[in-house]
Amino acid sequence: MAKPVYRQSMIKEYRKCPKCCERRYVKGFVQPPNYKMTMGSSLDAVLNEALERKIKGEPLMSLGEASDLAAEEMSRRRIETAWEGEDFNLCRDHTIKAASQVIANVVPKIDPLYTQLDVLVETNLPFNISSTIDVLDKAHRVRDLKFTTARGKQFYQVNDDIQSACYTIAVEALTGIRPKSFVFDLVVRSEAKSGGITYSPVEGTVTEEDIFDFWEAAQDLHNSMVSGVFPRTDSHLCECRKYRQKIA
Repeated sequence: MAKPVYRQSMIKEYRKCPKCCERRYVKGFVQPPNYKMTMGSSLDAVLNEALERKIKGEPLMSLGEASDLAAEEMSRRRIETAWEGEDFNLCRDHTIKAASQVIANVVPKIDPLYTQLDVLVETNLPFNISSTIDVLDKAHRVRDLKFTTARGKQFYQVNDDIQSACYTIAVEALTGIRPKSFVFDLVVRSEAKSGGITYSPVEGTVTEEDIFDFWEAAQDLHNSMVSGVFPRTDSHLCECRKYRQKIA
């Protein structure tokens, strides 16, 4: 019998709230993306295209091309997004500004080896894990682009993120080499309506303790999947009730 495979997003969701994980991954409910997720996904599309061109040795993406792609991605995701009272046009304009920062400041600093690489990590445990590595550069650093606000910037700490531990495990399984460090490439949006955009990378190292915490969370998830018991946590504002729409 084939082992179950747990993605890093599922393990991260379980660590945050087991009930959220159950509703999304077991019962098949989904939470529509909010405006922050849509802006971030649109920016990811710009970075991925720009880095793919670098890998292939093609002409670099221009600021105009980046702006056009960001606008297209925002429009494509408009209907599926829960805008939560935010103005679409303003969010689109902020994303276009952020795309310019990506081309001017993020792309030149990355010498990519891989982008958007799916990795299956086979283990001697009752389950395997999988991860999609956003970017691995030639300096053997895992990189993850995040579009955030000045207020949200403080929450991005490499050694406090279970996803960065999973990326580290996946890269080591793929290459046999432990990544030297992990970088959050933060594109920070001012919370003022002017929408000023800055680039502020945060670099750190994933520790053995972080790796242990990841495997502990993965084992806890597996135990819940086997037993069918997903405990509720009161340690944060649970969003599981937002998972209302059943997957078709």
